[in-house]
Amino acid sequence: MQVATVLQILYLAFVAGLSAFAFVRLHQRVPIKYESRMSIGALLFLAFLVFLISTLLFLIFGIIFISEINLAVYTGGALLVICSVVFLLASNIVVKEREYFRQLEKRQTEHDSGTGLPKYPIFLERTKRALAKHRLDSPYYPAVMVILISGLRQLDRRVGFGVSDFVIRTVAQRIHATLRTTDYVARLNENLFAVYVNDLKERENVHTICENILRSIKVPVQVATEQAPIFPYIGVAYYKDHPFDEVLKYAQSAALEACDRGMEVIVADAITSVQKSDNDILTVLQRGLEDKSFKLFYQPQVSLKDLKVIGVEALIRMPEEEWLSIGTGELVELAERNGMIHQLDLLVFEMLFEQVARWVEKELKIRVAVNMSIKSFKNHSLLDYIIETLENNPRYGKRLKIEITETASLDDVKEMVEFMKQVIPFGVLFCIDDFGTQYSSMEYLQRLPVHEVKIDKSFVLSALSDDASEKIVRSVIQLAHSLNLSVTAEGVENEQMLNFLRSWKCDQAQGFYFSQALSAEEFETYLAESQSQSISA
Repeated sequence: MQVATVLQILYLAFVAGLSAFAFVRLHQRVPIKYESRMSIGALLFLAFLVFLISTLLFLIFGIIFISEINLAVYTGGALLVICSVVFLLASNIVVKEREYFRQLEKRQTEHDSGTGLPKYPIFLERTKRALAKHRLDSPYYPAVMVILISGLRQLDRRVGFGVSDFVIRTVAQRIHATLRTTDYVARLNENLFAVYVNDLKERENVHTICENILRSIKVPVQVATEQAPIFPYIGVAYYKDHPFDEVLKYAQSAALEACDRGMEVIVADAITSVQKSDNDILTVLQRGLEDKSFKLFYQPQVSLKDLKVIGVEALIRMPEEEWLSIGTGELVELAERNGMIHQLDLLVFEMLFEQVARWVEKELKIRVAVNMSIKSFKNHSLLDYIIETLENNPRYGKRLKIEITETASLDDVKEMVEFMKQVIPFGVLFCIDDFGTQYSSMEYLQRLPVHEVKIDKSFVLSALSDDASEKIVRSVIQLAHSLNLSVTAEGVENEQMLNFLRSWKCDQAQGFYFSQALSAEEFETYLAESQSQSISA
């Protein structure tokens, strides 16, 4: 009897130890909750607790109330042993489940939830590994692209909140489907994607890839009952002897520059940084003035009454190999600071009148707008050159519009007004550019004999998404019309903005919806095509 009692005690101790071990083991391996829902492991753990408590109660009940103590002890113990073994085996399932959730959490941390694409840290790590294998003397050219998608906020405002998320997912799928197997894409932020292009045999091959991406992305997305247009801009930078972070920075700067200029693709060489120093720009400026290597590009201006091209705005550009990395505003600002703005203004008007002469000869009735700052009106040699040219070629006057930029306050306007009165009889029109952004716009209207105002694109671009901007645009149009002035809106990027401006009787517009800035030859082709078929409204 004593031996049997000892065996029973040892048996119960073994069963209790095994149960405790199973309990601790399961508790260590099982996450009780994951993302506010019960996991398989948690259910196993709870089931084990219920079974353990039930068996212990059975043992206690059997020992106290049942005469067959041995039967109760050995039966309950056997059940506990079986329970412990089963649940120890089941814990393996829990371990696998836990690893799955860990990998899922890691993926959610490293990948964008909206598109499933890698985030910046993963893109950076993967690209660094790829570039580490690339020899600098290799004949191949790895490159980084940054793709900027414009107009998403306006789309949410117009169609409904969350629509842009659907558009971005569609864009991500299109980019991924377009790339080669050796290339890969990541999402940097709300409207920026980064693409690593591996081992191009020639630099020019990147243009083919860009064309394929743009062709795929630009297909409108069906959203509810309308086709949502997509406006992509691509910046490209080649990998040279620079850290990857800098190459990506160059590509992103080039993408932003492409958006500002209305160009689909801009390539920035990673060796010559997009952000040049003032000395670098000054050197290019001096050389450009000496060899007259600047170029004029022309962005169409369209009448909103019949959507016909009635004019262009002339924009100065740097030489092909330089202007990709220098903004026009930066160039003009530096020219003003270094006393070269007069030379630059004179060169612009020389090139402008040469082009006007060609278009007059071809009988193209196009009015060309060109910017002049208040400081430029103090350049007597420039004013004399304009007057002399118009006197010798009176027909040029009806082809010229001067846009006065609000870069300074009006102090002594006597000479300025006198010049304006001298050239207005030739048919020259004057416009206040970027109306309402700086200094006293009302003073300009009061003191200058102007014919037109141009609404700054910052107001136009945000008019559909910002009530204040919308009211400003409407107010400017109404004010101008009450003064018998015409109105041009700058920065029209989509059909909704076009319809808004037409509903408020805006007179003219320009922007990427119609065309980016074109060379003279490209504009002539564009004009011929637009005359043969109406511009889509």
